Amino acid sequence: MDSRFYRGGKNGWGMDERHYFFGDIVREGILFYYLSGYKLNGPKIPDDPTAFKEQAQVFFDQRFQDSLGMLDGAHFLISRSSYNLAAFAMHQAVESVYVKARYSPYYTITKDQLLWLADCVKFLQEIVNDTCSEKLA
Repeated sequence: MDSRFYRGGKNGWGMDERHYFFGDIVREGILFYYLSGYKLNGPKIPDDPTAFKEQAQVFFDQRFQDSLGMLDGAHFLISRSSYNLAAFAMHQAVESVYVKARYSPYYTITKDQLLWLADCVKFLQEIVNDTCSEKLA
């Protein structure tokens, strides 16, 4: 595992570029990789607000499209009666649907529950899109 990925820098990305994932890791004290002599940098205050906003727009564009694609994938999986996989796709779309149940062999979800959940995910996506678009404008 290349520590440059976690430190940022020329060949990687990380705290140096203010990626939220790495901020969460530092804030929550999660040790997921240890290499003597290296540590995660703290988040940087943006030197250039325009560049920071452009980076935020790139993140939003990518992540929001991923979320829309995961919801589309969930609908496909529902049509194939693959309900547990559809629930996983929705979890990926919003990062919260069934965190504790996902690895349980006893987990089940019905088509009706998934269709209701899909409506909730779509509503959440609309709120995220509106809020982010407003802040990035």
